[in-house]
Amino acid sequence: MAAVLLALLVGVALAGLWFALTMLISSKTKSVLWDEAGIVLAALPGLAIVPFTGHPLLRVASLGQGRAWLLLAATVALTCLVTLAVPVRAKTGRELLLSGVDGLLMEVPMRWATLPCLWALLSWQGMTAAGPIAVVVTAAVWCVGIVVQAVVTRTLRPRSLVIELLSSCLFSLGVGAVVLQTECILFPMAGHFAERILGYFLRRRFGKTVE
Repeated sequence: MAAVLLALLVGVALAGLWFALTMLISSKTKSVLWDEAGIVLAALPGLAIVPFTGHPLLRVASLGQGRAWLLLAATVALTCLVTLAVPVRAKTGRELLLSGVDGLLMEVPMRWATLPCLWALLSWQGMTAAGPIAVVVTAAVWCVGIVVQAVVTRTLRPRSLVIELLSSCLFSLGVGAVVLQTECILFPMAGHFAERILGYFLRRRFGKTVE
């Protein structure tokens, strides 16, 4: 339990550093593209540690694993179903593309810069199920981040927050399982991009649209 608590604290610290750096970068510019680049730039401290973890998540050869793609597709589909209850604002093609890219880039701090560090930390402490536990802790870390962000930005709406936490947890656990199987960051990147695009069209078709 102490090892899991330590991993959670380290994960929260990494996420907190990322949030602080993204806010700093965002405050220096009004460029949307620079904001997107800031997602990756703010993750550099975590990424600097990844090569020493033994899990760089760059096993490109695993892209041929059909079972991993099926699990990823199921995760994306279930996440989209959960978010159907959230009203959606109509987007232009450019806005939708940027939303997809934003989701893709969010996998850099969420999975690439956090999961391997926690995985290695738990392994170094002798935990036999270090990988699966790291996936759960990573999901918890970013759920905490969602709550903190909602409080800081004063956008705390209980119903929407619960749905966002549920969808985030479901997606994180699903793609985390894929990462454990493949050790390739390209899977969650593709999944997050697809979830943003598919989720938008499903909510436009079956959900509620707001102006």
